[in-house]
Amino acid sequence: MEFTGQVVFLTAFLVMIISQAAKMILTTIKNRKFELRHLFELSGMPSSHTATVTALAIGVYFAEGFSVLFAAMLVLFGFVVSEVVYDKMSISMHAKILNEVRFYLKEKGYKAKKHPIIMEKQMREEWGHTPLEILSGFVLGLVITLIISAI
Repeated sequence: MEFTGQVVFLTAFLVMIISQAAKMILTTIKNRKFELRHLFELSGMPSSHTATVTALAIGVYFAEGFSVLFAAMLVLFGFVVSEVVYDKMSISMHAKILNEVRFYLKEKGYKAKKHPIIMEKQMREEWGHTPLEILSGFVLGLVITLIISAI
């Protein structure tokens, strides 16, 4: 298939949908419980961020070869992957610390006057992606783009 702007976009969009659906299916199998909200998860296996930006970069390469736009896509790829790794480290760490502070304050009897829900709901501590989730996203984006290019 000839890669035009529309094909590049549709390929990346398809990869994003497939990766999110795979994430929901894998989470359902792992937890033995179906929850539609997992279709919209921002972390987990595979990394839809990595899969989508991989499909975009490869699609642009198929459309234009090694061009200025492809070089820009490689830079974007680097930023996206580094951000999902950074998110894993920093946001998870902040959430863990805030949860400990919340637990400590709750133990001491602190009651939030303006926003009492803050003391009741624990922050989510798992954010970003592991290296395996990033690698699986890369492989998924690569494979689907190569399949579409062969059609």
